[in-house]
Amino acid sequence: MTEARTIRIGLWSLDPATGELNQGANRRRLEPKTADLLVLLASSPSRVFSKEEIFAEIWPGVTVAEDTLARAVSKLRKALGDDPKAPRYIETIPKRGYRLIATAAMPETARRPSLAILVAAGVLICAGLAGAAWLSRAPDAAPGGSQQLISRADDFYFQYTLQDNEAAIALYERIAEAEPSNAKALAGLANALVQRAMRWPTSAADTNGEFRSLGEALAAGRLVLPEAQVQVQRALGLAREAVKRAPQDAYSYKALGLVLSADGQLEAALAAYETALAIDPDAWGVLINVGDVLELSGKPGEALPYFERAYASMDAAYDMEPARVRPWQARLGSAIARRKEAAGDRPGAEQWYRKVLATSPLDGEATRELARLVGGEEAATLCSGLARATGDSEDCGSEGQAGPI
Repeated sequence: MTEARTIRIGLWSLDPATGELNQGANRRRLEPKTADLLVLLASSPSRVFSKEEIFAEIWPGVTVAEDTLARAVSKLRKALGDDPKAPRYIETIPKRGYRLIATAAMPETARRPSLAILVAAGVLICAGLAGAAWLSRAPDAAPGGSQQLISRADDFYFQYTLQDNEAAIALYERIAEAEPSNAKALAGLANALVQRAMRWPTSAADTNGEFRSLGEALAAGRLVLPEAQVQVQRALGLAREAVKRAPQDAYSYKALGLVLSADGQLEAALAAYETALAIDPDAWGVLINVGDVLELSGKPGEALPYFERAYASMDAAYDMEPARVRPWQARLGSAIARRKEAAGDRPGAEQWYRKVLATSPLDGEATRELARLVGGEEAATLCSGLARATGDSEDCGSEGQAGPI
């Protein structure tokens, strides 16, 4: 961490460029919006920032759900080790907002002027008007045109958080409104609408929390609720239009497959995915989705080769799209290992955990599970290395008494 750009916040140091929190050997990386929130609060310690001010600063020009901020604050408190009942860093001021109550020291390059100063100078008003004018333009009038906005929307979408998904929807909507025949925007919007319906509650009647898989959402009945069906049926129309506009585009067929899966049409979804793979055999997102649908169809043995192909395709695609591959490849590798073990192939599971750790050396899940499988001195070495580097030692190697296979 470069000292010149480091922000000192209580016992922690934050590098705003990377979102890395550092406290001795304890390092944690914040999501971009969570890091931005911490920088904002640290810019004026003890000052109460209203929700409206925070939304304007952290999510400018984007309409997000009310609980988005609460989620970001919760993640920030967890990263800082803060207790909301006895806070040492972030204090909630009921009906007013949030403030940083720890000491903070910011370098001039990281310091941001307070909103009060900006308003007094008239800068915020001018910036707001300029931003509104830019938002009202057609996408091609913006720097980089619609393709750049689609790339930004795709990057938001691939984070799979509520606030990022809503940002993706806002961008896709803008592009599709200005360019109704833009297949990429139509397919992207269809994908994001399905994620909205699948992952997060869409009504007060849905008391479940966040789901991370299509299978969970289908099993819980979330996707048949009226509010979710509105999203799914709209997505289905968008995906079919995308296929009509771009019949040789694997991305459009991938979107159609996802929507059909969410609608419970698993055979039709597989047909759409197979068409996508005929166009692009290395589309790792499609390969993962095919595996998911095969498992939902009761064919886990047929699903595993698709997951393995997806992992190899992610390796090949890493140089071109590292921001999309890196957060998910280790998870996929560990998922393959779990399936190997469930099928009785413990040596295969061990091999896959080692493959994950070869490229993601401090992945917590792979380290803990490999330690559990191998036991003995190697397990102790794996667990102590993980704890020393990340502070994460939860349940590490606790079932590793059987020793190596």
